[in-house]
Amino acid sequence: SAENASFPDDCVVRVDSGPAEEAMLEHMLVWLANSVEARREFGRRAAAHIGEHHALDRVARQYWRLLVL
Repeated sequence: SAENASFPDDCVVRVDSGPAEEAMLEHMLVWLANSVEARREFGRRAAAHIGEHHALDRVARQYWRLLVL
């Protein structure tokens, strides 16, 4: 979906919409449930991305620039 497209591929598990969506989602959930290391790595990468791109001070500055300028 568009709202998730900006997240890097290395910190999310993407599931294609369409006929195979349910099977792909099930496969990914089983894989993540069985792989502690994969869950930790995705979590680490996601936290790093959020910390770098969505930190409160950074977002506040972006809003401030948008509202003031």
